[in-house]
Amino acid sequence: MTQHINWNETHAGHDVCDSNGEKIGSVISVRQLGRTIGGQEVEGYVQCDCCLPNFGKQLYIPFNAFRQCDGNCCYVDGVKDEVSRKGWDRKPSNL
Repeated sequence: MTQHINWNETHAGHDVCDSNGEKIGSVISVRQLGRTIGGQEVEGYVQCDCCLPNFGKQLYIPFNAFRQCDGNCCYVDGVKDEVSRKGWDRKPSNL
C-alpha cells in the first residue's frame, strides 16, 4: 500500500530502490505538476539517473509508482528487472 509521500522532502541524490531494496539509481529532480488530492501531491515524476548496468540512462518515474520514501530511499513497486519494461525511460510530454 502506498504511503503519503512528501515530495518536498525528496531531494537530488536520494536513492531510488526497487521493492527488494536494491538500488535502481539516484534522484536528479522531483517534478511536481500541481495536482493534489486531500493535500497530497498526486501528479508528477521523479527524474532518476540509473546505476549499473544502465549507467547514464535517465528514468522519469511517476509518483504513483512509488510505495514509500524514507530517509534512505524511495521505493518503487516492482523489482529492478521490471524497470526497463515500464516505459519510464521516455520523457513525459508534459515536462
